[in-house]
Amino acid sequence: MRLAILSAVGATMVFGGVARAQLSTEEAQKRLQERQTAKQTEREKLVTIKQGDLDDLRAELASLKAQVARLQGQAVTAAQPKKIEPIRALAVGDTRDQVFDFLKRHPDEYEITADTTSTPHVSSQTVVRQIDRQGQNAVDGHSLSNVAANQSEQEKSTNQIITEGQKTEKLILTRKEHVPVEVGTHTDYNGVSRTTVHDTQKMWVPAEKIFIEIVEGNVTTLDHEKLIASVEQAKMRAAVRHR
Repeated sequence: MRLAILSAVGATMVFGGVARAQLSTEEAQKRLQERQTAKQTEREKLVTIKQGDLDDLRAELASLKAQVARLQGQAVTAAQPKKIEPIRALAVGDTRDQVFDFLKRHPDEYEITADTTSTPHVSSQTVVRQIDRQGQNAVDGHSLSNVAANQSEQEKSTNQIITEGQKTEKLILTRKEHVPVEVGTHTDYNGVSRTTVHDTQKMWVPAEKIFIEIVEGNVTTLDHEKLIASVEQAKMRAAVRHR
């Protein structure tokens, strides 16, 4: 008997749960409308706020909008690649970006053989200490002496650093020329005599050294050192015919 009652109760709970889970379309729409109405009523509810608090909220909102606009502007600027005006030849006054852009566009003709950077160095450093006292003094009426009351002291240290020099970068480039270079020999025979022919092939040969000094991002000096022997030797080795 008890088992039958428990089975009946369990069946009732199961079917009851299924019945509750199955809502009609009309009832579901009705409940959704009730929730939207309650939300709208909550939004239209009048709230009392002090004018000062309202001004603070408006100021905070304006500050947040300004921060968002600034961050969006920075993001757009960072996303846009920096425009570099291309140069046709290296010269004093070019920017560092222009120099490396020029070298990137002429990878066969120019080679960076040295690149050193020096930064400003600290010439002196001074630590300034400042004591900040807060509170009020009290006067003893009997002894007329000054008595410290509710005072606090706070020591602050500030580093004053003096630097000398500027950020300087020194480049040494090797400029090359495309000249014929001997790569081998062969013999020509015309039926009467034999002639030794030097085979040549055009190659990039070092022609000069270029010394560039860049100070604070701009070229200040530009010196050239010719490597005539290197080119002339290559040309001499590349004689088309040698009898």
